[in-house]
Amino acid sequence: MEENKEIIEEQKTKLTYKELKEKYDELQSEVSEAHKAIKEGNDLLLKQVKQIEELNDKYLRALADYQNLKRTSSITIADSKNSGKISVFKNLIPIMDNFEKAVESGEVTEGVELIYNGLKSVFTSNGVEVIDPKEGDNFNDSIHEAIAPISGNEDNKNKIAFTQFKGYKLGNSVIRYAKVGVYV
Repeated sequence: MEENKEIIEEQKTKLTYKELKEKYDELQSEVSEAHKAIKEGNDLLLKQVKQIEELNDKYLRALADYQNLKRTSSITIADSKNSGKISVFKNLIPIMDNFEKAVESGEVTEGVELIYNGLKSVFTSNGVEVIDPKEGDNFNDSIHEAIAPISGNEDNKNKIAFTQFKGYKLGNSVIRYAKVGVYV
């Protein structure tokens, strides 16, 4: 009987071992499937992260393009406005020269002086600046036009000797260069 007991106990142990082995194999299979699912999830996540990065890059490029277009458009509009103004003021500058000569001569009526002051006001209110170099100022070829070389000493070299006509500019655009004599 004791022998039977041992055999029964041994069979219980064998049965338990067999069941444990089956459970272990089953769990191993589940763990393997879980690893596989995690890998697939990671792959999908990486793919989605890459897609998000690509979309973000496209968005940033589109935003930069939009900002560049906006900036370029505003510059183009400003340039167009200035171009129209420059064209008008190019035609008004000789009239301004004549009014200045008349006023400087002192032989003008009050009405002519009022017209001259009104014309100056139109220039100023539209952002037109006068380029009026004085004798001894440095010559600057970006706003001055040398019309006559004048002999001078080394101290006067590249200095303005006289101004024949004032210049005018609108913003960064020169409408007419100041016409000057320059010491050489």
